[in-house]
Amino acid sequence: MKLDALPQLRELSKPKQSRMGISLSTLSASNSKEEDLDEPEEDETSEDFEIVQAIESWKKYAQQLSHSNTLKLHGQALDVSELQKDPDGNLIAIVDSRALMSLISEIQYDLMQFLKSELKIKKLRLSIEIEMREKEFKPYSPEEIYTHLAKLNPAIEELRNKYNLEF
Repeated sequence: MKLDALPQLRELSKPKQSRMGISLSTLSASNSKEEDLDEPEEDETSEDFEIVQAIESWKKYAQQLSHSNTLKLHGQALDVSELQKDPDGNLIAIVDSRALMSLISEIQYDLMQFLKSELKIKKLRLSIEIEMREKEFKPYSPEEIYTHLAKLNPAIEELRNKYNLEF
């Protein structure tokens, strides 16, 4: 290897700088501000809209995605999520798993553009929250089915004992 090629190799091995990112000055500036938790910042509040219209638009977008071959799962994720409006006028999508959160996050930009155009507003924010819900018990085996039915109707246990039945 020639020594005159060494500067060229150094240039090639340098990491490329990206134009995107957060500088330390912007981070320290945001931390040094005195924040009032009662009053949201201007860019944290959305314009006023009706939640019923937002839910209809949300479902409409989910329906469009369900017809797509590549985005069917994303549409299903939108279908199973619960949409709410917080006091600041922002949307909150409540899901019960990280997988659903990830699917909605992947399409969040296009979803928000669609919702803004449907609701005819310029400012709208969406946050996705995971909320573990108690799932309904579904019996599968014959023993589980019998136990579940016996809880619903105690007379089943009496009939089983009276007639010496097996499950």
